[in-house]
Amino acid sequence: MYVSTRERYKWLRFSEDCLYLNVYAPARAPGDPQLPVMVWFPGGAFIVGAASSYEGSDLAAREKVVLVFLQHRLGIFGFLRWRGRTDDSHARGNWGLLDQMAALRWVQENIAAFGGDPGNVTLFGQSAGAMSISGLMMSPPSGLFHRAISQSGTALFRLFITRNPLKVAKKVAHLAGCNHNSTQILVNCLRALSGAKVMRVSNKMRFLQLNFQRDPEEIIWSMSPVVDGVVIPDDPLVLLTQGQVSSVPYLLGVNNLEFNWLLPYIMKFPLNRQAMRKETITKMLWSTHTLLNITKEQVPLVVEEYLDNVNEHDWKMLRNRMMDIVQDATFVYATLQTAHYHRETPMMGICPAGHATTRMKSTCSWILPQEWA
Repeated sequence: MYVSTRERYKWLRFSEDCLYLNVYAPARAPGDPQLPVMVWFPGGAFIVGAASSYEGSDLAAREKVVLVFLQHRLGIFGFLRWRGRTDDSHARGNWGLLDQMAALRWVQENIAAFGGDPGNVTLFGQSAGAMSISGLMMSPPSGLFHRAISQSGTALFRLFITRNPLKVAKKVAHLAGCNHNSTQILVNCLRALSGAKVMRVSNKMRFLQLNFQRDPEEIIWSMSPVVDGVVIPDDPLVLLTQGQVSSVPYLLGVNNLEFNWLLPYIMKFPLNRQAMRKETITKMLWSTHTLLNITKEQVPLVVEEYLDNVNEHDWKMLRNRMMDIVQDATFVYATLQTAHYHRETPMMGICPAGHATTRMKSTCSWILPQEWA
């Protein structure tokens, strides 16, 4: 819904009435064995994404699987958390993750009617969808799936967890005109807003917008899950370190050039000859370090490592190396780190063939779990 409020996307039509599934199943004859089930989690930084963006009939027919495309509440609808002074019962957040779990329960209860095997469910997803799957590997509910695939994104990606949900909630309340000292009154004010009004507020939040003039710590990149002690019991890194993860077979990967379409959107100017200078790249990294797995102090070191031998006039090489930096510092790093903590579980390696980054690819390998072959 967030993107559809943007002028250039007016042709898109979305609704807050979004809790539906799309199921694709091949034709079957009576008595045919049940088929494996694959459930797709769409990406979109937890602010965009829909099942209607995908069409699964060809894959279902060719591969003899039952495909389920789920969707869930996004942005303010899916992840607003407001914690009061004494408790957090007014707006706990993580509604989007709860929607995902509800969808998986529906699959367990109903997929047999479509010829699917509820005992053979594989989750797969990209970007925020991949992060969600990684998060579900650490969430208490069990038995909802039996294999998992994260295609670029894990719970260790910084975008996955909102570290200061109160700051985000206060900005939402301010933009909605719902400021009040009483948490209950404030939350009731937000609940009384129409869906259209909430979307206008979401538009004003300016998610995924780079601002060279602002303190990076003040930039709100998205609205995403929070550590609530229930759906997400603790910080994902803590859970992984303690081994509190599902032991189901887990396949990890990184999509090549994952960030290429998003960076121009974040930066709000084209990645051309005029923009691609070391000074601009350094500013961009400093302004986005809260989204990357690097600190402000590490930015000059990263720039030196990736750009030191690049001709200042070779703007295409500068652009490609900048893409490498962002990809390595987000998706690749998070995937490598997550794979390390899942090394005792059946899984395969880190990068797809053709992954272009020069610094990380020596660590990439493909190791197919024997039971997946």
